[in-house]
Amino acid sequence: MQELGQLLREARLEKGLSLEEVENLTKIRKRYLEAIEEGQYKVLPGSFYVRAFVKSYAETVGLDADQVLRVYRNVIPDPGSNEQAEVYPKKRRRKHVNTEKWSKLASTLVFLCFLVVIVGVIYYYLVQNTDPRGDTDEHIPITQSENFDDDQGRIEEQTADPNPLPVTPSESVKQPEPQQAPEPVLAKIGTQNGADVYVLKNADKLFVRMESLDADCWYAIYDGGYGTDRIDMGTISAGESKDYEFDNVGHFHLGFAKTVKLTVNGIEFKPSEYAGTFHVMVQLDQEETNT
Repeated sequence: MQELGQLLREARLEKGLSLEEVENLTKIRKRYLEAIEEGQYKVLPGSFYVRAFVKSYAETVGLDADQVLRVYRNVIPDPGSNEQAEVYPKKRRRKHVNTEKWSKLASTLVFLCFLVVIVGVIYYYLVQNTDPRGDTDEHIPITQSENFDDDQGRIEEQTADPNPLPVTPSESVKQPEPQQAPEPVLAKIGTQNGADVYVLKNADKLFVRMESLDADCWYAIYDGGYGTDRIDMGTISAGESKDYEFDNVGHFHLGFAKTVKLTVNGIEFKPSEYAGTFHVMVQLDQEETNT
């Protein structure tokens, strides 16, 4: 066990906290917390989040997070990776279509149908232009000529038009499905001025629903971080919900955070189990916003 992990573990035990309790407070998965204590940073989702997870862990167990990061800066991996965190993924099934196979099959069917139509047209033309009188035997007695009309009728009945084969329309060929956009991912990256900060990836705007589960809660909503314009304030009742839209950052000041559930672009989470005032900031990924 490395010194940094030993320091965090001893601080956690001094506060009487289990890994499950730290997981609930920091929203960091238990296996990541164990990896930090053991110094196994490769288990974490990416080096970008190592500093954020260590800082959040240190603050939760009562340590000076900035000092911990300075002292152990040579131990903590440099945040040079831009890997996606595995926090609150939104799962969906994906369909994989072999478009090249369908394209070849459709081309073959169209060619065969076209060939059948051409052969049918040629056959029909030859049958219609055949004169059965030209094949009459000149040595047939004249007394048999009176039955020629009946024979001609029977010949015409036998040379009826054949039934055309069904042709598969080109419109029935399956078209390749459009490629799906990446799903949004929400991750907690730390705290800022006493507020928990969450980052949303793979999205152009923030759509947040605030819902009170079982109690009334006072709230104030700001479009941006600290010191920005307040866009709403009041009390939300149990079972009530409110929807908000932000271009970049949404700041939620909650009076009774334990009863509140937030849904960010379809991803649900409870910001805190604290029965008191609490600050939560949700923002778009800055690297995606700048590109």
